Amino acid sequence: MILKLTNLAAVCLIMALLAGCIKKPIDTGEHTHFETVETDACLAIVVDLSGSFHNDWQQDGRAHRLFMDLITQFFNEGLGQESRVVLGQISHSDDFVLFEGTPNELTRRFRTPESLNDFLQQHADPQSSKVYRSTRGMLDHLAGMNGTTSNTRRLVVVLSDMHDSESSLEEWRKAGNEMFLALQSYADSGGGLALYFVAEDQKQLWSDLLEQAGFSQGSYVIEGQLSESPQLPSFQ
Repeated sequence: MILKLTNLAAVCLIMALLAGCIKKPIDTGEHTHFETVETDACLAIVVDLSGSFHNDWQQDGRAHRLFMDLITQFFNEGLGQESRVVLGQISHSDDFVLFEGTPNELTRRFRTPESLNDFLQQHADPQSSKVYRSTRGMLDHLAGMNGTTSNTRRLVVVLSDMHDSESSLEEWRKAGNEMFLALQSYADSGGGLALYFVAEDQKQLWSDLLEQAGFSQGSYVIEGQLSESPQLPSFQ
């Protein structure tokens, strides 16, 4: 018994000596896996491939140019190094976030219009357009992202005619109310919102909705066309 205890004590002593010989890691200034880094700017793009927008998206690579232009416009103002892009898709699924990374990671992954279109087509649901649920989901996703603070510059872009396809009136109202609460919270945080390719019969509805949610003039944009060099909301 004494021998066993002696051996155990010797092992413990050796481990303690070895631990004392281990040098502390050098601080290289790089982030560790357990460190939360504050995000300077975040751009979220939500795509709706149902209805008429599905065909327009495929023409002449215009969607890819729009993506690249949005990224260039939003991130070219010297906002710091910690920037994020989130790509989502309107569908019936709650699992609508398709990509999240840095602007460089997105442009490297989707170098051509075909690569972007193929990726989105793999996740498309042309028969369903749950605009309210997916918009609310993206707003909630941004609010819960690690590193997002009150200083983070945020823009959510939705490419859709903004017609919600929910057939149940009860579910439609529920989804609309939940989205409205998320819009209020997002407006309070100072985030910007841009809606492109909005149907004519939806423009006034969404303008009224955003103003009621607390968005100030200039903090949102509602456009009826999918155009290059789109107007972006202003930021304080």
